[in-house]
Order: sequence, then structure tokens, then C-alpha cells
Amino acid sequence: MGNILKHLNSISSSYKDGGSENPKNVCEFPHKVDVDHILKHYSGNNGFAQIIMVLIVAFTVPPAAIFPVFGNTELPHRCRLDPATEKELAMRYSGSSEDNFDSIAALVGPWPDANSSNFGDRHRFGCKRYLVPLISVSQNTTGLLTIPCDNNYIYKYSSDQYPGGIINEWDLVCDQAWMGPFSTAMYMVGMMIGYIFGGMAGDHFGRRHVALVACLVEAVSIIAVSLSKTLWFYNLSRFVLASASSVKIVVLLVLCMEVTTARQRSIINGIWSLTHCFLLRVFLSPLAYWFPKWRWFHGMACMLSFLSFPSIFMFPESPRWLVSQHRKLDALHEIYKIYLINRKMKWSKNKAPELTEDEFIYLVRQEAAVIRPPNLKVQAGVSSKSQFKNTLKSLKDRTMIRIILQCVFLFSGQLAICFGLLFYGNAIRVNIYLVNFLNSMTQIPATIISVLMYRYCKKRKTPIVTMYTCSMLVLSIAPIYNLVMKPEGDFVLNICCNLSLILLAAAMNMIFIYVPELFASEARTLGLGVASGLGRVGGVICPFINALDDKTFHGLPIIIYIGVHLLELVNLFWLPDTSGRNLLNNFDQNKDEEIAVGQEIEINDGPTEEDGEEKNEEGHPIWASTMDEMIATTHVIHSGSELHDDF
Repeated sequence: MGNILKHLNSISSSYKDGGSENPKNVCEFPHKVDVDHILKHYSGNNGFAQIIMVLIVAFTVPPAAIFPVFGNTELPHRCRLDPATEKELAMRYSGSSEDNFDSIAALVGPWPDANSSNFGDRHRFGCKRYLVPLISVSQNTTGLLTIPCDNNYIYKYSSDQYPGGIINEWDLVCDQAWMGPFSTAMYMVGMMIGYIFGGMAGDHFGRRHVALVACLVEAVSIIAVSLSKTLWFYNLSRFVLASASSVKIVVLLVLCMEVTTARQRSIINGIWSLTHCFLLRVFLSPLAYWFPKWRWFHGMACMLSFLSFPSIFMFPESPRWLVSQHRKLDALHEIYKIYLINRKMKWSKNKAPELTEDEFIYLVRQEAAVIRPPNLKVQAGVSSKSQFKNTLKSLKDRTMIRIILQCVFLFSGQLAICFGLLFYGNAIRVNIYLVNFLNSMTQIPATIISVLMYRYCKKRKTPIVTMYTCSMLVLSIAPIYNLVMKPEGDFVLNICCNLSLILLAAAMNMIFIYVPELFASEARTLGLGVASGLGRVGGVICPFINALDDKTFHGLPIIIYIGVHLLELVNLFWLPDTSGRNLLNNFDQNKDEEIAVGQEIEINDGPTEEDGEEKNEEGHPIWASTMDEMIATTHVIHSGSELHDDF
């Protein structure tokens, strides 16, 4: 690397002193573009540009997936009687200082006694009324005729629950109770379609263009949801919103990952997790308290999404995707924009002179030419349409199909356990605003764990295996404790579930880094989209697993989720590992590099022992043609191979 820098200094001084070489005559780039090396040594791999991009993405993705926590709140309800009877009952209890809802509900229809075991599950009551209302609560109700509620319902509001959700607006209780979960299921299906479609479109049209179209659709659907007059229009609008938001997430997360290097991706992912999964979710609690009507609450919660189009319009396109489309000068142009932003926002008194774009490309090209002469055969242009067809053909490969299916199973198991434990812990009846706050707080230790693990561990798979193993061991304590001690409450079970959720959240952060790195740039969003989209099936089946707790014995779902942990570990054993370095741009890149290595292996004599420490710290470009470099550029780490640099 030292010889290269000396050569570049001589080149730089030659054209600045009026030398014969002119950097402005940059018409093509016949060399391989090493995005990792250029980002690290020229434009910056963790500067202001990368941080502001992920912050904009995190703040402008609407937290609509969390909206049902408040909007789908099911309140205690009773049948509404005719106005004259309602007025009479209200006057009878007007002198009481206590809440008279339960007393009136007991007169109107079947209602559990406050001391009975059914009182905690009173949502099952309030669907029928007596043909003639009772005169006193002590009256014998045996044999009294009941009929379904025929005049809508009256709901009991409390400070612990959100008062203005869709359940009480459209009376989604009793025989219409299935419509509430159906609305959430529609949103999950929309996310599935959005992830898959976004993955395909992002690899075909580019990350930035697809995100811009999704921003427009998302903005329209947010307005449509808040102005919905009927439940079916609300469900349709939420479906479109889920699809558009998922398209944004899958393409923009990959874009943020592709403008940095391997060691910095955990920091970028950590910023995303803390911002979107913690700050926005925590802010929902006071926002829901300030806006008790769900239409205003939904609109205000998604307000920042209207800033996404003008913000993302200024984003650079992914240089790795441009390289996969054989648009190398365009890729260098986007990296140069990152260089300008990072340089201007860098707090340093001793800044190097600003390079023009021609000078920037010229220096990169000269460094590549010193180490490796141009290989024009590899640089043949391919249209975007033809490239996308080649991508689809590559996905027919058995190995690639196996990796995609394993990633689908990885996401399915992850989501099944996470949502299952969240829903399993919903039996605790406390303040909904506090529950949302505490659940959001788990993202802080999860983010710290994931950032540190991926910051200092070169391999991607090992930390995920560690998280799953620890989560499984923590979760195993609960059924063993219940079996031995036979406690009356679920205090230990709830603690184990919350600790397991922290570890699973850390694993989820790392999975969103690990899975995209298994695919080349030309199919990265497609691979992530299909895996995370079809993986939503796990979130659909977990309610059925939790239902076994009532039908069999208490704690069975926890045992099933422990088994899912074991299946996830087996699945990870057969998945390839990655280092995150020098990600492939095309599926046929390895083959081209092997040919190039065979022809040009005499150009470089390889690293010396004196350069070992420097290379371990700084990294070296993949233009070099040694066998170690050829192995390092592979996106799969085979057993026994070692990496000599760390981006």
C-alpha cells in the first residue's frame, strides 16, 4: 500500500504541475471498482452522509405496524338499551361516586361478578342482554331469556386504555370481533407483498427510484387511512400502506448498507434500531395520550413520512448496484457525492484540498492501474433489463434456491418466536402506555449487544448463534421452574420472556445485516425481500401456537418456542457465513476473478510480514491478484480460510 500511495503522489503532482496526463479526460473506467476500498480510503465509510441517510430513513418510515397496539384496543362493553331505559338507569346510579358501568352492565345482561374468576376475561361478556332488564343485581337470573345486542354497544373507558380506537368506532366486538385481527392480518399480508415486490423492483430499477415511488404511494395511503369512513376502506388503505412502507424499508436498508463497509454496518443498523424501534415507538405513548381519537393519532404518528420524498430525492444511488449493472462511472459519481458531503461536514482544520470529480476518478483509476491492468472482457456493458434476466436465471441455481429457502425459514422462526412471546405476555393487564414504553426500552440493550458483536466479530453467523443459544437457555428456565416449584403466578415466566426478547431483538438486528450479505448486489434486495416477506408467515402462525396454552396445559407454547430455537440453530449451521467484506456485485464475479488470477498472478508478490499489521488494520483493495485476495473477495467464508483485512 505504501508503494501505491507514493505512486499516486507522483501522479497527483505531475498533473498539478502541468504534466502530460490530464485527469479531465475520463471517459471510461476499464478496471474493477472496489467499492469497499474507495469508500474507506477516499470518500469515507462512516461519515455524515451515511449517518444522515439512515436517520432520515428511520424517522420517515411510519410506525403503522405498532398502531394496533393502541388503535385495536378492545374495551369492556355492554348492550345499549333504548334511550328511556338508559336515562332511567343513569338516574338510578347518579348519586354514586364509584364507576357504575359494571353495576348497570349486570342489570342489562349476563355479567361476571367482581369476585369470580371470569371477571378478568369480561371481554367475552356484554354481547347479550336480558329481554327485560333486571331491577336489582341480586335478582335470580336462572332461566331468564337473553337476546343478542340489537342497538350497538356502550363501552367502559379507563385511563389505562386508549379510548378512541377502531374497535369501539365500528363495534368490532361479539360476532364482529374477528374483524379486528383480520385488519392486522391484512397489514401483515401487505408487508409480505411489499417486501417481495420491493426486493424485485430494487434490483431491477435501482434502490433510490423504487424508494421514491414508494414514498408517493405511502403518503397517499396515510391520508386515506386517517380519512377512512368504512372498515373495508380502512383495511384496504392499511394494506397499501403496509406494502409501500415495506418496499421503502427493504430498498433503503440495503442502500444504507451498501454505502458503507462491513465493520460500520453494525453502527448503521444500530442507529436505525434506536431511532425507529425505540425513539419512534416511545414517542407513540405520549402522542396517543395527547390525541385520543385514532384518526388524529394515526395522522400525527405518520407525519414525518411526508418528508421522505424530498429527503430521499437527495440520496445517492447505490454504487454497488450500479457496479452490478456495469455502470462504473455512474458508481464513482455517486461515491464522489458521498466524498463531497463527508468532506464538507468533517470537523478538521487540516483538510486536504478538495478534488474535482475528474481528479477523484483519475486517482482511483491510477491506483487500480498500478496494481492490475484493465480487463476489458469483464467490462462489457449489459443493459438493466438483460442484467435482471440474468439475475433471475442465477436464482434457479440449486445452491441459491437453498439459501433463499433457509433465509425464509430463518425469518419465519425469528418472527414466530418474537411475536409469540410478545402476544404471550399480553396477559398482564397494566397501563397500555406503560407497556408500550417498556417494550420499546428493550431495544436499547438489544442494539448495544448487536453493535458490539458485529463491530468486533469478523464472522456474521457466530453472534446470531450465540444470541439464539442464550435466548433458548433463558427461556428454558421458565418451564423447569414451573415444573419444580409449581408457582401460583407467572413472575419468573414473564422475566424469562422479556430477557429472551432482548436477545431476540439483538439477533433480529444482526439478521438484517447478515442475510443481504449472502447475495450479490444484483439480487440483494430481491433475496432480502423474498426472505423477509415470506418469513412473515411466522407472525401469522404464532397466535395459533399461543392458543394451545388454553387447550392443553399452561406453558406449552414456551416449550414449542424452545423447539423453534433448536430448529433455527440447525438451519444456521447449514447456512454459509460471511465477513461483509468486498461483497459480490454479480453472481459470476468469482468465475471472472479466477480467470483473472490465473492470467495475472505474477503482477503482485503478495504481502510481506512487515506489512501484515498495516493490512490487518487498513485493508487492501481487491484489484490485487493474489490467491489470498481472491478468497477474501468471496462473499462466503469457507472453512479454513482467513481474512487479512477488516473493513
